[in-house]
Amino acid sequence: MPSKHTEKSKGVMPSSTDAAEGAVSDKPAQDAVVVGLAGKAPPASQSSSQPRSRKKSTKKGRRKRRPSQKPIKTRTVPSAEKGPAAMSTLQPSTGSPPTHPAATSGVTTAQTALGQQSSMYPTSLALPDSTAVPTHSPKGVSNYPEKASTEAKVFAIMLLAGAVVAFTILLLPSPVPKRSRLCITQSCAEHRGLIESQLDESLDPCQDFAAHVCGRWAPRKEFVELSRSALTDMVMAWKSKVPDTLLKGVAWLPAGRKAAAMFNSCMTQTGSQVDVIKNFMSTHGLVWPEDSVGNSPDPVEVLFDLAFNWNANLWFTLDLLPSAADNQQKRRLFIAPNDLTLEWRSIFRQIPRKFFDKFYRTMFRLFASGTDTSPLPHRIGESYNRLKYVFDEIISSSTGKARVPAVLPLRELDDLTDLTNSTYIKRTIDTKLGIQPPFTMEDLILLSDVALLHAILNIFGEIDDSVVRRHLAWLFLEACAAVASPATVLLILYGSKRRAEAVRPLFCAGQVEASYKLLVSAMVAVMQFSEEERRSVDTHLASILEVGANAYCV
Repeated sequence: MPSKHTEKSKGVMPSSTDAAEGAVSDKPAQDAVVVGLAGKAPPASQSSSQPRSRKKSTKKGRRKRRPSQKPIKTRTVPSAEKGPAAMSTLQPSTGSPPTHPAATSGVTTAQTALGQQSSMYPTSLALPDSTAVPTHSPKGVSNYPEKASTEAKVFAIMLLAGAVVAFTILLLPSPVPKRSRLCITQSCAEHRGLIESQLDESLDPCQDFAAHVCGRWAPRKEFVELSRSALTDMVMAWKSKVPDTLLKGVAWLPAGRKAAAMFNSCMTQTGSQVDVIKNFMSTHGLVWPEDSVGNSPDPVEVLFDLAFNWNANLWFTLDLLPSAADNQQKRRLFIAPNDLTLEWRSIFRQIPRKFFDKFYRTMFRLFASGTDTSPLPHRIGESYNRLKYVFDEIISSSTGKARVPAVLPLRELDDLTDLTNSTYIKRTIDTKLGIQPPFTMEDLILLSDVALLHAILNIFGEIDDSVVRRHLAWLFLEACAAVASPATVLLILYGSKRRAEAVRPLFCAGQVEASYKLLVSAMVAVMQFSEEERRSVDTHLASILEVGANAYCV
């Protein structure tokens, strides 16, 4: 019984003569395929066992195709299930006939396919019961289309990877140049020398740090009797130059005549104006040394009125700032610590308690209206203790740690602390500050430090309003009583006429500088800086303001 492979090959297998003709007519192509397939052409005897009528070749009329245009990609081999006999067609011919019909069938089928495709190279050989496996291109046949496609893909991947790397580099933060933490400018060197000159290295800082740091400190020669610290030295050095600034600065800035006139009035005043000061205090809710009678104003109203309308800053300063942008209608009420509070506490701490009692009694006699010119002992102790408590509470909130500013609408002030009442604050602003148009709940409260607000609220929570009013009256007299009678009050403060005369120019300069701060600063700038230097300073200040405004708007 003929095998399955033999039946399929009937009528399709060419004779040995036909195979020879095919081999002659298509020798280059056949040789290339058969050599690529088995290394040698199969013997002619393998195809003579199944004679059939010759099938005409289809190569006529077709143009030969270059081998490089369509390379052979795969070839088929007999399946492993056929055994070793099926693989015999792939072995070099030795002249002996094949031992299995399947081998002859596979070869003749391949020859027929070669005869039909003429010189065109097939992509595969349809061997029966075979499995396709990749093969190399025949010798002389190029893989240019496939290789070009592969190279294009590799180039595209490399280009994409380069773009990703470049984009990643652009997104990385640029390295910030390291800045030296050591200041080497001339001013820093001078400040370092000033600090080192005051160190007492013979003392152990772990035992007494204050003595180690300030043990060798010596006051400046010109302020030897008035100096108390390096800070007071700097303040007095500034104030000592104000008289000369007012005298010479008028030639550069004629508007300075007002400040100069105030300074001359303070220096030449001989009479007493105690009644003027007492009437002013009574009008604005401050009564001392007598007790207040009748309906006294709230302490918050007194503080707002003195700070905003009279520049008499006791616990804090109060200023109305314009809107941050031209298209913004919201105004800002700026609350900041009083810079003089630190100086006042420094002086207060250096006054012995006995001297404080003496000063209090002398001031009581000077300002008393009736026949009783002796204060009650408990009032002296009350004034001393309240002054110490207020100084410590306010100053400790604004020194020794970073400030935390805040800006918020007036209506949100209630959310900041439970002790505030935005409605009451608005009414105080409307009645005491006289801002037009009236302040609204949408206008802003700007705090230089939230801790200052908490300190003020703590004071009101601990001290009764009547005690706070007496404290404010006494603090106002300590700050401004010398205006009523400079010679007398300075004599009381400094204990001798000579020291009172030495300190009077500094006192008057401080009064003028507090009232005409910007004007005095402008006169100093005109005298000590050239026009080019002032223009450079203005440019830097403008850039700082722009940065601050942009940060605020964001």
